[in-house]
Amino acid sequence: MSKRNKDAYALTYGLLGKEVRVTDGHGIWRIHHVVRVSNTPYGPFQYVSHVTFRKHGDDLSRVFYAHIKYSDITEDGILNAVRQAVGYTPSVQVVEAFLTYIRQLIAAWEEEDNYYKARDKDQAALRLQNIIATALERVTRGEEVPVNRVDPKWGRPAFDLYLTSEEQELAREAQKELNGSAHEVPDTVPLREHLADFKKRLAAACKDKNLQINNETLIKRRQRLLELLETDVELRRLVALALVASKDIRGGGLSYELPHRLFGYTHDGNAYHQALIKLADLLKNYEIELPDVHELILVGSEYMANGGILPVAVPSFSRLEGAFAYGDRIIANGHTDKVKKVGAHYIYGEKGDHWEKTLVKHRFESKKAAGAGNGAEM
Repeated sequence: MSKRNKDAYALTYGLLGKEVRVTDGHGIWRIHHVVRVSNTPYGPFQYVSHVTFRKHGDDLSRVFYAHIKYSDITEDGILNAVRQAVGYTPSVQVVEAFLTYIRQLIAAWEEEDNYYKARDKDQAALRLQNIIATALERVTRGEEVPVNRVDPKWGRPAFDLYLTSEEQELAREAQKELNGSAHEVPDTVPLREHLADFKKRLAAACKDKNLQINNETLIKRRQRLLELLETDVELRRLVALALVASKDIRGGGLSYELPHRLFGYTHDGNAYHQALIKLADLLKNYEIELPDVHELILVGSEYMANGGILPVAVPSFSRLEGAFAYGDRIIANGHTDKVKKVGAHYIYGEKGDHWEKTLVKHRFESKKAAGAGNGAEM
C-alpha cells in the first residue's frame, strides 16, 4: 500500500535539512532550494534547484551559482545538468549525494499526493461551497476582512475581501483534496493557479450577492422617495428641477446642471466642487449619494407615470443666453471639448486649448427652454 502523509515533505525536509554540502577534489558543492514545478496539479513534474560551487583556495567572492531545472532524475541526468550549468564536472560522490537528496524529496511529495488522492472529493467540494457561503454571509452583513495593505491599483479581490487567512488555507487544502494532488500551481500562472476556479466562483457569487443587496436597497429607497414626494416640499422641488435640468444638454450633464441651477453657475473647477459639496449635503437628507444623483430622474419619472404631479421647476439661478459655465460641452474651430474655465475674454477647454468667447458655441441646443426662474443670473 502506498504511503500517505500530508506532512511528508515538511517532515523529510526537516530531517534532511535545507541543503546538501559535499566536498570533492574540485571544491565545495551545495544543492539547496529544491522545488517541484508544473502548470497543472497532476504533472508532468520537473524539479528545480540552486547549486553553488566554490573551488578550493577561492574566497567567497568567487562562488559559481546556478539555477538548474532537471528533466532527468538519474546519475547521468544530474551530472550533465550540473556540469552544463556550473562549468565543472562534479565527482560521483557529489552526484550521488545530490541524487539521493532530490529523490528523498520527490518521494515525500509523492507520499503527500497519495494522501490527497485518497481523500473524499465530494466532501472537499462541499467544504469549498461552505467557505463561499461564509463569504456571502459577510457580504450580507456588509463586512470585509481587514488587511494591513491594499494594492492601490487593483484593490482587493473577493478572496481577500471576504475570507480570513484561516479560511483561505482551508480552501487551499480542500482544493488539493479535490485535485487529488499536493501540488499547488503558483499564482504566476493566473488562469491555472491552484485556486483559480474557486476564486472565480467566489467572485461571481459575491458579485451577485452585492447586486441583489444593492437592488433591494434601491427598491426600498425608491419606495420611500415616492412616498416622500407626496409631502416633502423640498424633495418635490429638487426632483422637478432635476427633470428639467436633465433636458438641458448644453451643460455636461445632470451632475453639472443641477448644482448650477441650485447654487449658481460656476466658472472653474474649485467653485464647481464647492457647489457639488452643497448638493451632496442636500442629497444626504434623502439617503442618495452624489454618484446616484440620476435617481432623482428615475423617481420623478415613475412618480408622474403613476399620476403624480410635480410643481413647476423654478431654479435659484438661471443661465443667461449664450453664457458658458464649467463643464459645458462646446465646439470651437471644429474642435469639441468641455469647459475647464470661463475667463473674462477666453474659454479654456479640458484638452488644453483656449479660444475667444466669440468663437465658442455649445455643442447642442437645449431641447427646450430650460427652467427660467427668478433667481440671480450669471
